[in-house]
Amino acid sequence: MTDLISFDDINASINHEPRILDTVLAQRLGMSRLRAIKELIERNLTELQSYGEVCRMARQTSAQGGRPGVEYWLTEGQALLICALSRTPVAAQVRRALIEVFMAFRRRQIEADVAPRAPAPIHESALSAARTAAARAFADWAGLALEVEARLRQQGPDLDELSAALIAATEVLARLRK
Repeated sequence: MTDLISFDDINASINHEPRILDTVLAQRLGMSRLRAIKELIERNLTELQSYGEVCRMARQTSAQGGRPGVEYWLTEGQALLICALSRTPVAAQVRRALIEVFMAFRRRQIEADVAPRAPAPIHESALSAARTAAARAFADWAGLALEVEARLRQQGPDLDELSAALIAATEVLARLRK
């Protein structure tokens, strides 16, 4: 069913909203004159605007130049309304294809938004600086622990248990450092 409209027919660069070009829609609807879809859009402009801004852009009609033409980029709601108003034999199939493609587009956007992102690479110099800072902090703590132990020993035998715990903690830290 989505062969009538493909994911490549959708453009999301206009106002960050997925849209389809009026002439692509006219071709899929089987309109013999491409001008017919522009007339349909212009006749129903007020109703189309109820589905969002109608994006009208000037475009060059040929490589040689000439008078610029107008192209309409339609939102999902606007495109579905044009399908309903077109009354072409394939309008129902095109509407269904539009719904499927726009839904697939939204799913891809959601998947892209929730996809896990790789962690940012760590620069070697930043990693080296972090290791150096950690080593300094450890050395400072170990020095402080030895100083506290010496003061505890000076205060007498009552504090032997506390001193033993401090020595054990220092040994654990020394093993972790290696």
